[in-house]
Amino acid sequence: MVIRECSAPSLENALDAKVCFVKWTTTTDIEVAKAARDNKCLVELRINGHVVSVTDIQEQPDGTYDITILDDPAQAPNSKPEQGRVTYDPAIDRLYGRPGFNNRHLSLFVIECPP
Repeated sequence: MVIRECSAPSLENALDAKVCFVKWTTTTDIEVAKAARDNKCLVELRINGHVVSVTDIQEQPDGTYDITILDDPAQAPNSKPEQGRVTYDPAIDRLYGRPGFNNRHLSLFVIECPP
């Protein structure tokens, strides 16, 4: 389900003094997020106020999804993001496999794509 969709100026292109827009969408549908990631769009996963970058989504034979993320758990100056993996089980709408994500609902994906 797509919750919200709009267009906003791209900061990167604004700095290059070009007129361009980035389309962004929010969704709770992992298939929409997977398709966007497969099309090289930027995807973020939001969980209870925390945001991580999604670098890959792979459906597993059992119907779950492995989501590769970049996370900055320290949220401190000079901290470095860590790559990790969480699993999403759509049958029970739960994430697991990483501290801070275990037994949490999938809140929202934010997707940013070129027009």
